Amino acid sequence: MKKIIPLLVGLFLFTNCATTPYKIGREFDIGKITDLKIGVTTEKEVLLYFGEPYRKGLHNGSKVYTYVNENLFIESDKEVRKEGNTLVIEFDKNGFVKNYYLNYPGKEVAVLNLLYFNYKQDKDEDKAEELNQQNQNLLQQNL
Repeated sequence: MKKIIPLLVGLFLFTNCATTPYKIGREFDIGKITDLKIGVTTEKEVLLYFGEPYRKGLHNGSKVYTYVNENLFIESDKEVRKEGNTLVIEFDKNGFVKNYYLNYPGKEVAVLNLLYFNYKQDKDEDKAEELNQQNQNLLQQNL
C-alpha cells in the first residue's frame, strides 16, 4: 500500500500536467472587431482597441499586426488540441486598415475584406458597401 500511494500521486500529477494548456499570446477583445472599418480605422485606433500585437510583420510591403489568444492542450503524445483565436490586421501605406482576418481554430471565419478593398479601389461604392455589410453580418454570426 505504501508503494501504491506515491505511484498514484505521480500518475495523477503526470496526467494532470498532460492536459495543462500552453498559452500563446494574450486575451484581446474580439468584440472590437466589428469596429474595424476598411479604409477608415487607423493603426492608432487598432492599438487602442487591441493593444500591442503579439507579432508585427510585413506582407507584400504592407504592415501587418497579429493578435493571438490561444491555448494548446497536449492530450497525448500524438494529439494536440488548440482553443482560442487569431486576428491578423493589414494596413495600407497611409496607416489605415486594409484587410483583416479572424481565425478560430477548427472554425474559420472567412471575411470578405479583400473583395471589399478591391471594389473600393475600383470606386464601386455600392458593391463595396454590400460586401462590407455581408462581412459585418458574418462576423456577428460567429462572435
